[in-house]
Amino acid sequence: MIRDKDPIRICEWSSKRPNIPLTQEQKKGVNEVIENWKISNGLSDAPLWFSDPEGNTINTRQYVGIIEVADTVIEIYPKLDGHLLDDDNSRIDEKLAGSIMQNLLWILGISGHMGIAEIEEAHLMESPTNFYDIFALLMSKHLFRELSLGIPHQYKVLSDNIRIVRGKICISDQITRNMDRLDLISCEWDEFTPDIPLNRILKCACRFLQPRVRDGASFIGLMNCIAQLEDVSDVDPFTALTGVISHRWSRATERFLQVFELSKRLLQGIGHIFSSADTSTFVFLLDMNKVFEEYVKAILENRFNVGIKCQENVGYLFPDISNGKIEQKADYLWHTKDGKPWIGDAKYKHLAKNQKDSLAFTQITEDNGDSSTSAGRILNPNDVRQLTVYAEIYCKNTQQNKIPNIMLIYPFVGDGKFESDKARAWNGSDFILCPVRMEQDKLEGKLINALPDKVKGCFDV
Repeated sequence: MIRDKDPIRICEWSSKRPNIPLTQEQKKGVNEVIENWKISNGLSDAPLWFSDPEGNTINTRQYVGIIEVADTVIEIYPKLDGHLLDDDNSRIDEKLAGSIMQNLLWILGISGHMGIAEIEEAHLMESPTNFYDIFALLMSKHLFRELSLGIPHQYKVLSDNIRIVRGKICISDQITRNMDRLDLISCEWDEFTPDIPLNRILKCACRFLQPRVRDGASFIGLMNCIAQLEDVSDVDPFTALTGVISHRWSRATERFLQVFELSKRLLQGIGHIFSSADTSTFVFLLDMNKVFEEYVKAILENRFNVGIKCQENVGYLFPDISNGKIEQKADYLWHTKDGKPWIGDAKYKHLAKNQKDSLAFTQITEDNGDSSTSAGRILNPNDVRQLTVYAEIYCKNTQQNKIPNIMLIYPFVGDGKFESDKARAWNGSDFILCPVRMEQDKLEGKLINALPDKVKGCFDV
């Protein structure tokens, strides 16, 4: 029922050498599927590669997910959870793994990534311990709910030589092909059937996940979905995907769009798409930079209660030339109710690593002797310069007297002070460092909280 392989666990943006190095054949298989995944996603750099003279060190970029090639499984975790992994990458406490997967699932839900737009307590009551459990949880919950409301059917034109009349008689076929067969009648009829491409791809995704999940509830959920689709043909992933290339949505079927997109992404990662005959070959990776940007957008819209423009062009570095002006696109641009412009930039960097408090522009020393490093010594000057240039170009192009507030948003997982901080930038903008929580069980309903007095005024909109 459940495939049990000991995976190699590693974090994004890290390098690890497994205690038991991969064989040349295993590395060749991983390199092949990664290269194909890179090409199919239009990337210039591979999300994972091998280094050192023997090629035994695994290196990762900002992608989180799973790579499975035959008997080799590599799980890539968020870098913010790196402290939860053990030194030899072979074992992790199931409760810790469940916590990591729950947080990731929660972040995907808040951000709306992969079409996951709702977060319910039912999600958080589950205990996914690996990436397959996450996929199975999402698939089984949403798909079974929609199937319970009715399985999509479609009229399908069928034709055959049968012994009794059904539908209409095909006169031309009857007087030619069946002229000497009085026992057969060439007929054509419409059949209202659930055996349609949409249902086939949904069933194929459930079949793929079924032997890979560890969580019993998710396994049962997948089985229930498969049982609902018992009248649907079992097809291979390639057939399922090609069948929906020109799929047309209707009011009756658009409620399946969310699980359809998840099914499509899952099956596109299977080895058949990478010209491999091994169905155990599978790649599913999430760009955490993109996930974090979507997560922050949802947070800002909730906090400021305004629409946030993403990747908005605020101007050009060379505005007077015809070609190569160099666009300057801000991650976020919005205006508060008083008309004050804000420019934000999401940095998926562990800026507060190795300290329990969020960043502050002044060094803080606790009673127990612990101290935090001033934000001015941690921030990358290029990140600060980028935001202030955005603000200057925006002011010049809009000819407004209001200098934009600029905000750098970063993830925070510490147990200490959770506060934003503010300093005056060289151009006169209020530069605000804003930490955001990445752990749902510590939020208590708030994503940005504990604002000190000197910053609080900026958020009272």
